Amino acid sequence: MKKTFLLLTVGIMLCFALTLPASALTLEQVQASPPKFDIYVHGEGVDLSEVKTADVKAALGGSPLNCTGISRSEQGIFYVFMLDISASIPPAHFEAAKEAVLSTYSTLREQDKMAVITFGSEVNLLLSGGEDEDEVRSAVSSLYCNDNQTMFYTAMDKLIETATQVRDMRRIAVVISDGIDDSDAGITQAELEDKLINCGISVYAMCIDSSSQANIDNFGSFIRLSGGELFTFGPDTAQAVLDTLPARLYDSLHIELMSRESIPGGEDLELNVQLGEFGSVSALLSSGKWTPDETSPYIESAVFSIENKTLDIVFSEPVSGADNVANYTLTDVEGNMIAIGSAAYTSAELSSVSLSFDVLPVEGQYKLTAGGICDLSLEANELQPYTGSVMLATGIRGESETDSRLPKDVIIYIIAGVVALALAAFLAAAIVRMSKKKNGSKLRSEEKNKAKKARSELKPREERFIFTNQARRDKDGK
Repeated sequence: MKKTFLLLTVGIMLCFALTLPASALTLEQVQASPPKFDIYVHGEGVDLSEVKTADVKAALGGSPLNCTGISRSEQGIFYVFMLDISASIPPAHFEAAKEAVLSTYSTLREQDKMAVITFGSEVNLLLSGGEDEDEVRSAVSSLYCNDNQTMFYTAMDKLIETATQVRDMRRIAVVISDGIDDSDAGITQAELEDKLINCGISVYAMCIDSSSQANIDNFGSFIRLSGGELFTFGPDTAQAVLDTLPARLYDSLHIELMSRESIPGGEDLELNVQLGEFGSVSALLSSGKWTPDETSPYIESAVFSIENKTLDIVFSEPVSGADNVANYTLTDVEGNMIAIGSAAYTSAELSSVSLSFDVLPVEGQYKLTAGGICDLSLEANELQPYTGSVMLATGIRGESETDSRLPKDVIIYIIAGVVALALAAFLAAAIVRMSKKKNGSKLRSEEKNKAKKARSELKPREERFIFTNQARRDKDGK
């Protein structure tokens, strides 16, 4: 299911439940991408490392959720610091806040990133998260608090826009200010609160301790809507306050939940999570405000398993109806139906199934058709029409096919015989060529000897003849 990864964070109903003396559980954040829900639980005075998957009992709107995983929060965190640079911030507080931000940056893990937004008379994305250490320190150290306005609402919009572009990371915002200022109101606080609840970002705040109690209370109520918390700080405590945040986040317990049923829309649903003897947490989720899922599921692969006598199908997302044999047809090249014995899910996420056969089909090409299957989103999107060709390499052949083919051993013997005959013919031809060449060489040698002998016999007579005649001429001449 390719859709916007929605991080649903809740605040007003993100209450903590007392479970043990002097201890409490807090549901800090919910990442909702139905049918999957990722929740983060913090235990104050509770060692959550002992929580097991079997301890988790969860339900959404009364419908049970399966716990598919539980771990310490190793997911990368995308921090967005929102710094108020208006003149209402005392310089000592501001400098302490800058140093605390830089100190936090130095403790980030490899999988974490940090962005910085400044707001005053203007709103600027100072750092986007991809800068190196020198760039971060230079940018933050150069900030001053001397603006005449506080564009808080506009800055919150920028924060939400920046953070929601990040995928596959836990998104945490830290606002450092002296309170909410609506001087730039193009949006009401109620509208901003509604937007914050559904943006999926857990927002924490550091408010200067010299601000009025009314400002602190109003600011805190707003921040808690996202599942975050507000802390006050002074020039000497900024570092200590901010140091507690990463430790709190890294210590959170990450619980993965999965719905096995389609989730009803248009109403608020209560999420309840019981962690065995450690206690429980709950929240009210506004299902009607979740981002609509407009993507239909599809079949990613269909592969035949000889060992298991199954046709294993993988879907693009969790689906319902995939374990119903009636939703599949399998036919051979002649259009004959192949009986499917059963269909069963093979993953807790409900994204894969296996079709089994009472009798293993013979090897060949088949056509698989699937329908009547939907995803588990509120929209219950139907499976994209699927008719695919599947090659079943079972190693089993039909009777007619077996009779019409020679055994493999016979074929091997025939090939070996043909090769042997070819080699014999080649050797015979080579011997004949060598014999002819030898005889030819002998004949040429004899002819040369005869010619040489003839020349040797002829030459002396010629010389005697010439000599005799010459001698006669010399005698006659005298």
